[in-house]
Amino acid sequence: PVAESYLYTMLGNSIYAGFFFYNGERYELHPSLPRMVTEEEYWQIQAMLGQKGRPRERSNGREGIYNYIMKDQNGGSTTPDFKFQVICECKHKFSYVSKDVCPRCGFALNESSKLTYLSYVYYYSSKEKKAKVKGSKGIEERKIDKYIINNLVNEVQISPELSQWCIDNISEAQDPETKQDEVILKSKDEAINQIKRKLSNLLDLRINKGTLSDEDTRMFDEKELLLKSELRDLEGTEKRDDANWFSKAKKKFSLMAEIAKIIDDGSRLAKREALIDFGSNLTLNHGKLNIINAKEVQLFIDCLKKAKTINEEFEPKNTLANKRKTEAFTSVVPTLLRG
Repeated sequence: PVAESYLYTMLGNSIYAGFFFYNGERYELHPSLPRMVTEEEYWQIQAMLGQKGRPRERSNGREGIYNYIMKDQNGGSTTPDFKFQVICECKHKFSYVSKDVCPRCGFALNESSKLTYLSYVYYYSSKEKKAKVKGSKGIEERKIDKYIINNLVNEVQISPELSQWCIDNISEAQDPETKQDEVILKSKDEAINQIKRKLSNLLDLRINKGTLSDEDTRMFDEKELLLKSELRDLEGTEKRDDANWFSKAKKKFSLMAEIAKIIDDGSRLAKREALIDFGSNLTLNHGKLNIINAKEVQLFIDCLKKAKTINEEFEPKNTLANKRKTEAFTSVVPTLLRG
């Protein structure tokens, strides 16, 4: 049996939430390894451990979820601000970072089990925060979570069956021109790899020959320049973004069946990556948030809304799309396929 005292040691170990620190750097465990708690739960636990010494949270080592994908109203970057507070027995609330006693009553923070520890993450416009703009407003991370659930999860989430139906149909409806683009792209990648192999072989041959004559040096230089020129031409050609549209669409449709679970229970990294994969952009405008979906995601949202107007019994979150005899689904199939 685990001793009670050791339980506090375990609860304070971030490895169970999937990350750890070494020499001041943060490292993530491999995604395939199961987490016993989410990162958010881990930090909540640290806030609750005031009974055995106040939590040792600091902003360094912690990462914001949304500052990577959220811009301010002028297109500038946003930055997270970590706030760690405690409510003393005298009811005074203050930041406990670098403090050992309550500034009002002088009570030592590590002597009471009745202290309440709080932690928040606020996001601000980096430019306004640096310039200390008066009246600059931020937004708390938990409010962003709620906003995303209301404005993305509720509009995008679909059943696993409907997700698979979408994947099957985009495969069947794949444009012949796009298929040809994929062939061209594959051929181009093979040509690039072939040139890289020639450059590598040329370097090996040059090294193995040892001392070179002027004639040999000129020959190697000319061959190397020719190969590098061909490589630049191939790599510089415009790559059609829809050449690999199928794999991107497949990933988005898979995410649509899992987005609610990711936002509710996923790690900070999983939330961020899901929004990046969706192509969703957040804009912070003086404390108010707006979400802009990628064009194809917004198109799908519009199609789902239209399908609901055609048949109110159609419910994307639990529609068994593989049961094609159900009237609710078959009535909206033309609309979904058209979108």
